[in-house]
Amino acid sequence: MKHKKLKYNAENMFLIINILCKKKNISINKLEKEAGITPGYFSRLNSSRSVPSINIIIKIANYFDITLEEASGNLFASDVIDEMINNKEAEIKSLKEMKEN
Repeated sequence: MKHKKLKYNAENMFLIINILCKKKNISINKLEKEAGITPGYFSRLNSSRSVPSINIIIKIANYFDITLEEASGNLFASDVIDEMINNKEAEIKSLKEMKEN
C-alpha cells in the first residue's frame, strides 16, 4: 500500500515537531534548548506560518536522529492522522472524566 506524503508547509512542520516531541516525551522548549534553537522559535514559526530554515531542519534531524526528509515534514500522512486521532481520543476521555466528576 502506497502512503501519501504531507506537503511541506508551516502547519505540517509544527504538527510533525509536536509528534516527534511527544514520541520522545519532551516539550518543545526542551527541544529548543537541547538542539541549540532559539527559545520560542517554534511558537513564532507557528504564529507566522513560515517554514524553518535548512539549519533548523538539520538541528531537528540531528536531535531526533531522523533523515532530513523526515525532519522537513515528509512523514506519511497516516502517521499524522493517527496522532490527530489519539489527541481527539484523549480530549474525549478528559471530557468524560470531567462530566463524571
